Amino acid sequence: MYRWVIFDLDGTLLNTIDDLADAGNWVCQQHGWPVHTIKEYRYMVGNGIPKLVERFTPAEHRDPETLKQVLAEFSARYDAHKEDKTAAYPGMVDLIRRLDEAGIVTAVLSNHAGYPECYMDDYTERMEAYLEPWRKMGFEMDGIMTGFLGSARQASIVADFIRDFKRENTQVLVDPTMGDHGHLYSVCDEDLIEAMRELMQYADVVTPNLTEACALTDTLYQENGWSKRKLSDLTWKLHLLGARSVILTGVVKGKQILNVIHERGKEPVFHATKFVAGNYHGTGDVFAAVIGASMVRGVPMEEAVRRAAAFTKKCVEKTEELGAPEQDGLCLEACLSYLTKLS
Repeated sequence: MYRWVIFDLDGTLLNTIDDLADAGNWVCQQHGWPVHTIKEYRYMVGNGIPKLVERFTPAEHRDPETLKQVLAEFSARYDAHKEDKTAAYPGMVDLIRRLDEAGIVTAVLSNHAGYPECYMDDYTERMEAYLEPWRKMGFEMDGIMTGFLGSARQASIVADFIRDFKRENTQVLVDPTMGDHGHLYSVCDEDLIEAMRELMQYADVVTPNLTEACALTDTLYQENGWSKRKLSDLTWKLHLLGARSVILTGVVKGKQILNVIHERGKEPVFHATKFVAGNYHGTGDVFAAVIGASMVRGVPMEEAVRRAAAFTKKCVEKTEELGAPEQDGLCLEACLSYLTKLS
């Protein structure tokens, strides 16, 4: 009996190939390049927009500067014409309706094209309803990882979820996503900060960046001047809030990035990685995800941080090489094979 069904979007739920091909061929025509058939485009899609652009661009024009320009041209053209021919595949709407009637949980897991605008729906009042079937089915979790939460109410619901589903061997990672570079997100108020502090009490590991750590501990944020002593004091304060292990992430020190690993009962360890320019959405998410997966597999914390830092650095370098816009986030798909080599 199936309990979950997870769909890809393009090529699974929606037939988007015609609009993607039209936008790609329009760009090719502007540059005087050969165009491609629909059949050829079917072999180009599936790994994100930057990879699609790279594939339809002639090999002799795939330098980083040209790819960056072509990506911008494609994104603008596709954004203006993405609904010209796109439609759900026959039978998919009815299939999703029947799955919903059967009580089967459905979700979409897909990348995106980096649209300049978005619509956000507040699902706070539906979160408990989503969780109830998991309780009834007796789901057991090897690991639980939290990320961005938009309100104190959401954080409270997640805390209840952890209390209900955490077993003796369940690993819990709390990534208190609230801001960066000295600025908190617009939804982050004192109630949310306090709720995050309470959530940390259930965590085996917390992974704040410098901005978030300062907010959680009422410490004055400063861009520079963080000595190892000051960073150690900051992680001690996070321990006092209930965190068992702390990984303070992404502290820029000259040409290096420091991640401070502070496990309860041990002295802080400073892990340094070469600084790579590039400020892409999802960098912290990728770092925390590798940590979480490593925890479930029983990887020691210092080794988990080494893997997470190396993989994140590789993703940033690849994204810079492709010239992808910042809003598209990290091009991690192209680096997944590298991740397997780290384990």
